[in-house]
Order: sequence, then C-alpha cells, then structure tokens
Amino acid sequence: MDPDNYGEPIRLSQNYLEYCIFMLFKINVVNLVQIKASLAKNFHIQPSEIERMPMWEYEMFIDEMNRQVKDENNQQQAEMDKYHVNDYMKTSNPKNIQKMANPKMPDLSKIKI
Repeated sequence: MDPDNYGEPIRLSQNYLEYCIFMLFKINVVNLVQIKASLAKNFHIQPSEIERMPMWEYEMFIDEMNRQVKDENNQQQAEMDKYHVNDYMKTSNPKNIQKMANPKMPDLSKIKI
C-alpha cells in the first residue's frame, strides 16, 4: 500500500453504485424504468430530474399517479353507468351492425349497354 494514497476516499462509479443498490433492494429494473417513463410522460419531468429526486418524493409521485389513475377510472365508470353503455353493448347485435356497414350492391347484370 502506498503511504501517499492512504486515507484517500475510494471513488466508485455511478453505475457500480446503482448496481449495488439494485442488488441490495432487489429492485426490478424493468419496472423502475417503466415507472420513470410514466413520470416523465404524465408529469413532464426530465429523466435527469427524476434521477435526482429523493426517494420519498419519488414515492409520493408514484402514489399521486396511482391516485389520479384510480380517480379517472372511477369517473369513466360512473359516466358509463350513467349512460348505460355496458347495457347497450350487451344488447347490440353484431350482425345488425355488419348489415349496416355492408350495403347491397346493385345487380349489374340487368343493365344493358
């Protein structure tokens, strides 16, 4: 060991530190990337800002995003119930819709030229 370097802090690369954290907490990397992409898309946050967030703030964003999705789903379900969309879809006959979409073609064999 070199006495000149004794006491110097060891510098670790950011990739190695991230790898250690992932291994320590066994974080699903694919899920982490999907969540970060959702945060960037839904909240218009740059990926670099997401990386710098403290963990508590990151968790709060995820909780808020989940709450908003639940609220939107409940609102959409209430509108569907209000207008009885599910009942209409159950009673509609796909054969009738197909008949309306495909009109009869005129018989061209009866036309004399």
